[in-house]
Amino acid sequence: MNVPNNKRRQNTLLKIHTAFIDLLETHELDDISVTDICGKAGINRTTFYMNFRDLQDLATAEMNR
Repeated sequence: MNVPNNKRRQNTLLKIHTAFIDLLETHELDDISVTDICGKAGINRTTFYMNFRDLQDLATAEMNR
């Protein structure tokens, strides 16, 4: 992976993680959807699924950060 794409991916991951944490501050985990995260992060669902299998995968990644 070249440097610009790596930086872009890091930026995308940061957006996803930030959106997820922001949503957790006001919603229960069971009430959060991938669509909610994508809307808040300003990405599309395809981008989300290129980085995570599902919402549980994101939650696990967040716990391991």
